[in-house]
Amino acid sequence: MGIAARLVLPGIGLFAAMFVTLLLFLMNLGVESLYLLSAVADRSLYSLAA
Repeated sequence: MGIAARLVLPGIGLFAAMFVTLLLFLMNLGVESLYLLSAVADRSLYSLAA
């Protein structure tokens, strides 16, 4: 049990760290794409108004 726990717990920690990193990366990507979409929408609205 002790050896198995020593092998499994770091694996879980590594998996959790990778998951959190991926989640943060995706959230950052989502925020940037939202900014990009809003900028494109603003530009198209301006061109429509002009």
